[in-house]
Order: sequence, then C-alpha cells, then structure tokens
Amino acid sequence: MFYDDHEPPHIHLEYQGFKAKVDFSGNVLAGGLKSKSALRLVLTFTQWIWSAIGRLHAKASRLKKFRLWINAFKMTTIPEIKDAKPLGGFRVWLRFESGVQGDVDLSKYLKYGPIFKPLADETFFRKFSIQGGTLAWPNGADIAPERLYELVSTTPTCSANSKVS
Repeated sequence: MFYDDHEPPHIHLEYQGFKAKVDFSGNVLAGGLKSKSALRLVLTFTQWIWSAIGRLHAKASRLKKFRLWINAFKMTTIPEIKDAKPLGGFRVWLRFESGVQGDVDLSKYLKYGPIFKPLADETFFRKFSIQGGTLAWPNGADIAPERLYELVSTTPTCSANSKVS
C-alpha cells in the first residue's frame, strides 16, 4: 500500500468466505465480516498498524506528509476484475464485475519498491492473473482493485459496454 495511491489507507481481508475493506482504525469500509473473532483480529491488527505507523513516523522524515482521509473515499462494494488482457508495454485492458472496462498504463507501478521490480520485464509483466478480484503476479505483487477501478473509470476510453478488439 502507498499512502498517496488512493484514500483512505486500508487493507483487504478475506475470512471464511467473507471479504472486507478495512481502514486502519478498524472500520469496515466495504464488504463485511460476520465473525466476532475476525473483527477482534482486525482490531488487534489495526492497533498494531497504528503502533508501527507511529514508530515509523517518528523515525522517518519522509513520512511527514503522511495523511489519512478516513471519510473522503467511500465505496459501497469492492470492485472485482472479471477479465484482463495485456495490450503491449505495461498497458492492460480490464473488465470489472460492474461492466466498467477500459485500459490502464501500469508503468508507474514499476518504481514502487522491490516487489514491483520484476514487472519491469515485459515478459514477466504479462504473467499476471486475476486473484481475489484483482491483478496479481507470480512474485506476490498485486494492485488494489479500487485503484485499478479508479484508473479505468477516469480513462477517456472507459466504457460500460465496449469490447477489446
């Protein structure tokens, strides 16, 4: 997760078949967890996250710009990718469960740390698959489906009915 990627900062959870998007205060933003034990785990994890963020913030001057926008971005459901095709270079055509589809350039993600470094090889980049409703690569790299949905939705070629040729 990158603090300036999209807001609010959150994690994706899957537990006993339920999916949820949870902010770092433990609030369920989308989806749902039905188990009390899962909610306790989320609370414990978010407390740990806040503790770690506090330690990092105190030690790293680059995190001075770190901000949280808890209520600025709300989705009622977690977008799910249903189909994806490589288009050349680092562009990918995506179709979401909602019918929204379009292509995105993911070249900017190549600079986001060591997990994305192998994706700079176009052959490796094309080895993505759809896992958990988003794009994932064999080395464990993935991109949040909400971010991909935002990118597709703001691209002028985005449509709800057009097909890739």
